[in-house]
Amino acid sequence: MTMVTNIKKSPVALAILCFLIEEPMHPYRMQQLIKEREKDEVINVRHRASIYQTIERLHRDKAIKEIE
Repeated sequence: MTMVTNIKKSPVALAILCFLIEEPMHPYRMQQLIKEREKDEVINVRHRASIYQTIERLHRDKAIKEIE
C-alpha cells in the first residue's frame, strides 16, 4: 500500500476521503451528508464549490481517482 503524504490537510478533504471510503458519491450528496450528520458547524460547505475544489485538489495530488 502506498500512502500519499503531500496532501494538504483540511476538514473538507478529510470528510471527502471518509465519504469515499463509504461509497462513491457525487459532491452534492457529500454536502447533504455533512449537513445531515451535523458536521457543518466545523466543515464550511455553504458553497458546494469548496467541495468541488477540494475534490479536484485530491485528484490532482493522486489521493483519489475518478471511476465511471
